[in-house]
Amino acid sequence: MNIKIHFNKISPKHNDSFWYDGLIAETNNFKVVAMGDIDIRKKNSDFSCNGFKTYDEDNQKDCDLCNIDKSNDETLSKLESNSYIWENNNWFEIIDKKTGEEVGIEHGYNEAIKILKEAK
Repeated sequence: MNIKIHFNKISPKHNDSFWYDGLIAETNNFKVVAMGDIDIRKKNSDFSCNGFKTYDEDNQKDCDLCNIDKSNDETLSKLESNSYIWENNNWFEIIDKKTGEEVGIEHGYNEAIKILKEAK
């Protein structure tokens, strides 16, 4: 079975679905798509960041959310602290291309690609 990769794994330290967006890989019958939302919010503040850009561009200088360390999966697990709230509601969906139905959900890149390889 041929798998076409549209979004290569960034590195061994970037397995979490946080790092990925959109169509990741596909076969003739199935595809893996990164889905969901990410929000990093400074506690007691209106400023939030989707992981990469601050929503309130006018006040970005007042909010260093996008400068916090998000360099790999290990640092992601440390984001929620006394100062920040991290809402990590994202995943990989394995979708049957013929029916459009979701046939599986994974949170890691490796696991999603493995399911895609095993899908018939």
